[in-house]
Amino acid sequence: MKTLDRKALIQWALALVVSLSVLLLPETEVFTGQLKVYLTITLLAIFMFAFELMDSFIVAVGLPVAYIVFKLTDAATAFGSSWANTAVWMMLGSMLLGNCLEETGFLKRFCYWLLLKSKGHFTRLIWAYFIAGIVANYAISSGGIVLFCLLSYSMIRGFGFEKHSNEAAILMCMAYFVGNSLPVCLSYGLQIDMYMNIGKNFIPDLSLGWLEYAFYNLAFLPYMILVVWVMYRFIFKPKQKHFDVDVIKAEYDALGKVTTNEKKAIVITLCALFALIFNAQIGLAVAWIFIIAGVVCFLPGINIGNQKAIKQVNYSFLFFMAGCLSIGTVGMNLGVAEVLKPYLATIMDGGVYKAGIFLWLLAFVLNKIMTPLAAGAAFAPIVAQICASTGINPVPFFLIMCNCFDNVLFPYESAPALQTYAFGMISMRQFIKMMGVKTIINFIWIIVIMVPYWTILGLF
Repeated sequence: MKTLDRKALIQWALALVVSLSVLLLPETEVFTGQLKVYLTITLLAIFMFAFELMDSFIVAVGLPVAYIVFKLTDAATAFGSSWANTAVWMMLGSMLLGNCLEETGFLKRFCYWLLLKSKGHFTRLIWAYFIAGIVANYAISSGGIVLFCLLSYSMIRGFGFEKHSNEAAILMCMAYFVGNSLPVCLSYGLQIDMYMNIGKNFIPDLSLGWLEYAFYNLAFLPYMILVVWVMYRFIFKPKQKHFDVDVIKAEYDALGKVTTNEKKAIVITLCALFALIFNAQIGLAVAWIFIIAGVVCFLPGINIGNQKAIKQVNYSFLFFMAGCLSIGTVGMNLGVAEVLKPYLATIMDGGVYKAGIFLWLLAFVLNKIMTPLAAGAAFAPIVAQICASTGINPVPFFLIMCNCFDNVLFPYESAPALQTYAFGMISMRQFIKMMGVKTIINFIWIIVIMVPYWTILGLF
């Protein structure tokens, strides 16, 4: 029987003491007994994730069940917010597609080609990835995060990197950065559009175009470059910085001519990419594009998928993802946002810098117990209403909210973070370490660079 070491005992004690202490807080009209129980359960799960006290699969499976057992929600809500969420099915489709493509040998050929183009330098590969991400953000309307996760996963498998290695962690973080962080910086997306529509209810002439959004956020681009540089220079120093180009060339040549199955894989990949680029026009959700692409691999006459591809799907991470998605929905239904609304109103009356700092901090904390869209939907009306009454432009505050919600510490906080973690190539400790550093840099960058930049542009 395995016994707990001193470190684990301390971690368990800290998790239990902090979580259970919530139950000692006084109840109010909005801070109800149910909300206290919800926060206790959720905080305990967060500590278990952070300290890796128990397998994340077990914690995630038990989380929605705990909400149901303690009568915080019903089964339809707890499981409907997860298994009915297209993010889970999008991940299943991408895993299945990735395994099928790997079976054909196409991914290995593609990875060797990338290395040859980078002349065997891993750092060059990283920056090529970053530039490709900038370009792709203006081509793919949505679903880019899954596409980049699949690309990173393919490179890890193709290059033979061990899971949880520094190289694997770098590539999975790059998938998150170019698939989620860069779109926040560069592309007018769903979140800012929601905030602007809410804002128009209070300020009818409020407007923000696609080019304006990109221009206002242009100063975030150097921030992302800094984050990537810090990652591979200090956080995850790659052990293999250079590859023998002659060896890679020999391996690439040994693959021979492109096989029939590889050609099928290329066609399926290109069709999926085309569907992602024009998904808004064809009216097909991103999740179904990946599911359809994965299923097509098994059709008669194509047959590039097999039982091995099915068995290699990481089903435990799908359950992890589904369990975590229940956190935000249950919290929103229990009124988490109502508890914090009075504090937000006070924050917005404190001047530009104070409002910006505390809005960022409040959004960062709220993101731990609600999804970014739910938290944003709860706070955007208050921000817009206060700005309308004081004559302040709400746009920079909306931009702060968008950027802050990209700063996650744990994978469960957002669907893109879950999708990055779900491939199993980056450990929880690695994820928290890198995202924590990114969060600190983001906070400093917004206060030191972005607020003065927006002031110069006349937004304040």
